[in-house]
Amino acid sequence: MSAALSTSPLLPRLRAAGAEVVLRGQRPVVQHASRVPPALMAEARARRDDLAAELLAEADDETAYQGEERAAVIAEGDPAAVVPHDMPVSWVDPTIQPTPGARCRCCRGASWWCEAARPKGWRCSTCHPPLGAGPVREVQT
Repeated sequence: MSAALSTSPLLPRLRAAGAEVVLRGQRPVVQHASRVPPALMAEARARRDDLAAELLAEADDETAYQGEERAAVIAEGDPAAVVPHDMPVSWVDPTIQPTPGARCRCCRGASWWCEAARPKGWRCSTCHPPLGAGPVREVQT
């Protein structure tokens, strides 16, 4: 492996190969790994901490962008305005509740559900309908 390859960001290269990378409990998980060339997958395994740092930095950038967008709306004079934003995936933190303007990262939907007893996190009603989940709570954003 060349030095340039070992220091370049992994996340864009994995995505370009067709993988989706998510954090589960501070640990990066490569979904659709069969699409990724074996050498790149080996590098991702060897640089797991770097990959986690890239994902966390990306999340921080998104949070900063949302804050700036909200500040711009308030500066225009409407502090009650709803600012569309992506809802974090349920496994990142099951205690996060949908806020006004929350949208699904996949389908851009605004309908959410979670279990009424012992909630495991809010999920998009379109992408992950609550089939057989028992009693659920539902929210529209």
